[in-house]
Amino acid sequence: MKRFKLWHRTAFILLAPAMICRAITGSLAAILMLISCSVPVAADDIAPESLSTVTTLPPAQARQLVASMRGSTATIDTGKGNTWVKNGARFPGALMLNGLQSLDAETAAVLATYARGPLFLDGLTELDTEAARALQGFQGGPNDRVSFGSGISLAELTTLSKEAAEALAEFPGDALNLGVVTLSDEAFNALMNTKSRRLYLPRLASLPPGAVRAIRKFGGTSLSVTGLEVLSSEQAAALASLSYKWSGRLPKLTNLSLESAQTLAGFNGTRLEIGTPMLTNETIEALSEFKGSFLLLSGLTELTYDAAMSLSKFSGSGLGLDGMTEISFDLANGLADFNCRGLWLDGLTEISYDAARAISYREPAVFLSLNGLTTLSPEVAQAIAKIKVSELQLRGVAELSQEAAAALVDGCGANNLSLGLTSLSAETATALANYANNSLFLRNLTTISDEAAIALGRIRCENLWLNELTDLSPQALRGLEAFKGKKFGGGVRLNERTRSR
Repeated sequence: MKRFKLWHRTAFILLAPAMICRAITGSLAAILMLISCSVPVAADDIAPESLSTVTTLPPAQARQLVASMRGSTATIDTGKGNTWVKNGARFPGALMLNGLQSLDAETAAVLATYARGPLFLDGLTELDTEAARALQGFQGGPNDRVSFGSGISLAELTTLSKEAAEALAEFPGDALNLGVVTLSDEAFNALMNTKSRRLYLPRLASLPPGAVRAIRKFGGTSLSVTGLEVLSSEQAAALASLSYKWSGRLPKLTNLSLESAQTLAGFNGTRLEIGTPMLTNETIEALSEFKGSFLLLSGLTELTYDAAMSLSKFSGSGLGLDGMTEISFDLANGLADFNCRGLWLDGLTEISYDAARAISYREPAVFLSLNGLTTLSPEVAQAIAKIKVSELQLRGVAELSQEAAAALVDGCGANNLSLGLTSLSAETATALANYANNSLFLRNLTTISDEAAIALGRIRCENLWLNELTDLSPQALRGLEAFKGKKFGGGVRLNERTRSR
């Protein structure tokens, strides 16, 4: 019998956590997943799983906690167009104290001695100067471009005094995340002198009047102001002047002038994201001149044919139009002429046969993301199958009929295919087994019947990814063991928690 290939975390997969808590915190991006890996602490019955309920922390209790706490690993989604952390930014050893409602200077000084990972204080709405000064010395974990080891997150701060801002600016760590909604000129100017490598201001809705000069002397290596709703042309020019020091993300911007668009198009960064819901054809044409890798127009809900023709000039790695919920044949036909190597159309909840067929006429691309689609008819699946792309994402499709599956894999033009199936019949599995390209991803499947596993064991592709399966019967395991990749190195990718009964 061919040896069954079980690939572990160090090779190909990011393991799913044994316990997942999701919380919208505004920390550094949007979604935070907390994977508990702590041991009990001798801190007056404070257990790791109950840290989020701790609202006050006296210094003595903080000392016990810091001495005993191993920490947790947080993984935060970094959004589309990320060039170096494909599965999100990870925070090994994170100390999560998001329930704290107040922080005195003495306790802050104790927490600053924590040396295993970043510190999350996302429940604090205010921070006095003394506590801010105490946090200057926060040790945190090892620094590298991925882990944010010595980062501090204060995602729920509403404002910050000049003195507290000056104190936090002296923190020489890896990242500083502040949820301030408003800042005075003095406080903003102080933060622009930060000694931290990365500064995040995700809820700042507008820049203070004197921000232009302060931005141009930004002292860190990365600035993110994703909460901005308004932006003058002068402010746009200041941000663009930072080049790769600015994240390039403006997902909440409500309006964008032609002058600002022309300025931002010259931004020398990897990604430019504009969330403005209405853009003129002239503004869209200006943005299409952006020379970076990813142009994300996430706020657009409609796109005229003329605007689409303007966007077709963009020649980067990926174009995002996730705000669009429907697409006409004419517009789809226009997309077929796009020069960019990938498209995100995750806002589409349905697509017609004609529109899908029109897109299929474009030159081979790197990826096409249609994760908003939840169902596929055999007819639409047949049209989508003709799209020539390295990776086709259909992660919103939770169910697929045998007929639709057969149409999708018959002569499929996608070298890698991702489906969001949560259940899999033996008939659909039999149809999918005819997929003969590189990789089939079924990462949402948690259970599989013996019959479906046996059918998938006959699949003709190179790799089969079943990362979320947690329980297999002996017969199902034997069925998957029969899998033979087309080439050397092929295999079934399972989570290391997957066990056979």
